[in-house]
Amino acid sequence: MKTTYTVKEIQEILQVSAPTAYKLAKSGVFKAVKFDNTIRISKESFDKWLGSELSSVRSEKSHPFGEDTK
Repeated sequence: MKTTYTVKEIQEILQVSAPTAYKLAKSGVFKAVKFDNTIRISKESFDKWLGSELSSVRSEKSHPFGEDTK
């Protein structure tokens, strides 16, 4: 079972440039470890972060100004 992603995989999943993927991996928003010249990202940590990001985007789309629908 896969437990880590490479920066290249993160780049493909998010459809961002290589520099953006590296900045994100180094930013600390999910767990990443550097081995020699390779960065490995915790799949569990990344997937959790991505889920929360997608959830917040969905919330913003349905309520762009944070308006209460009640």
